[in-house]
Amino acid sequence: MILGFILFVLLPLSGSLIFNRYVKQLLKTTSETETLAEKIAKNKKIMVSYITYAVIYVIALLLSLFICDLPYLLAYLCGIPRNIAFHITMISFIVIVFLPIIISLKDMSKLYTKKVEKGGYSKSIGALILPWVLGFIGIMVLSDQIGKMFGDFLKELPLPINIAFWMIIGYMAFYPGWKIVEKYVLKPKYTNNPEIIKVVDELIEKLNAKPFKEIKIIKNDYMANAMVSGLLNEKLIITTKLINILSKEELKSIIAHEIAHKKRNHIKIGLFMWLIIGILVFSSFQYIIDFTKNIFGDYGYIASGFIMAAYISFSVIDSYFSKRREKEADIIASKITNPEICIKALAKLHYANYMPKGGIFNIISTHPPLIKRIKHIQKEFNIPEESVNKIMDEAYNEVEEFLKNK
Repeated sequence: MILGFILFVLLPLSGSLIFNRYVKQLLKTTSETETLAEKIAKNKKIMVSYITYAVIYVIALLLSLFICDLPYLLAYLCGIPRNIAFHITMISFIVIVFLPIIISLKDMSKLYTKKVEKGGYSKSIGALILPWVLGFIGIMVLSDQIGKMFGDFLKELPLPINIAFWMIIGYMAFYPGWKIVEKYVLKPKYTNNPEIIKVVDELIEKLNAKPFKEIKIIKNDYMANAMVSGLLNEKLIITTKLINILSKEELKSIIAHEIAHKKRNHIKIGLFMWLIIGILVFSSFQYIIDFTKNIFGDYGYIASGFIMAAYISFSVIDSYFSKRREKEADIIASKITNPEICIKALAKLHYANYMPKGGIFNIISTHPPLIKRIKHIQKEFNIPEESVNKIMDEAYNEVEEFLKNK
């Protein structure tokens, strides 16, 4: 009980309050005259301090799972099945991980905008938490029903097939949550831009790729971004801020990057790799769990701790292969547009979102840090160092000028 109080009340609350105080102190001097470099530096400090909190909390939770079985204690006290207690513990964990951001969201928004639209904070909090909560509820419902109907049959399946089955069930459980948040919480506003449609069509023809099922331009002045969404009905999504900060040629290079993802079937490959990596990682950890059971006995907390460790390992490995796909798309885009323009576009995208050039915490990101993306293009096309430095300076100055006049 004492450990549960420390993990789920004392540690997250004290950590969140410390983080909030740090953010307030850091952003106290934010003004219109502040340089882009200063904002990027502040954003990096906020990211590092938050991830430090998250890492400390994850380690504490892992240790608690190895030392004592909190889900089992919850099941015993509340009289609920242990698998449901485990999911409730995980949902609480997700909420607690995002707690510092929830508490500090209003202060953090000052870095990006002077005024947040009505309902903006609730939308952001919902987008952070709801997909995870709905996903775990979905898993609880599905696993309970499937266990009742096919439990004995599933136990007879080879371990890798069993794990693959439950990973697919997990994907099916989480997917509706993301769609619900997108449609009913975020409620993005769309705009028409025939010129962008024409550019997309030209690049699709140039890359000999299949057209997108849909091209959506989202009204968004906070985030400069472009992405391909959907497994079977792939659609291209572009924000208005990205269109506004880039020249036509720079925008072409970013759009070409996204078309390259479609051309090379990166979303489908990514899902396949996600499944294969999951099978390998979780199967390996299951064998470790079975081995420890033979030595120490059937202690649930050991299994719970290893499951968490397996998920972290799986995330790091999956992000590594995701970064490789991003680098491949960068090279394809550079070949059909211009490598120097591509470098400038990537730099402007990162600067406009106040993203740091690199850092150790990029290990869990799906995209490589800016500095590595640029070095990869530079090496592939033999671009001199002085040219890259000049491009980076130009990108920085143009974004800073744009943000001043916004």
